Amino acid sequence: QMCRDRSAAAGDWECVCPPGATTERAGRQQAAVCTYKDECEDYGYVCTAARQVCEDPDASLAGDWLCRCARPATGASAQGRPASCVLDGCTASCATCAGRTCAD
Repeated sequence: QMCRDRSAAAGDWECVCPPGATTERAGRQQAAVCTYKDECEDYGYVCTAARQVCEDPDASLAGDWLCRCARPATGASAQGRPASCVLDGCTASCATCAGRTCAD
């Protein structure tokens, strides 16, 4: 949060929410009440276009959204861009190979 002091008078400072957050109530001499927007609302299309899932681990931090692989694909998540996912055909179709050895 940010501190705002409107004048040189004592005790009139208040806390307000940072950019990207909505200030529900400014806090006069205390913390403000903030509402943060999930970045996946704005950037989720980047992940869904790659058939991945968007995740915003901390709504109070800007720019930390990431794409993660959707099952059955696997791979490391990537921040701000699609992840590099690998689809193992055997895992994806294991019911078809039940009881057999599958090599992808």
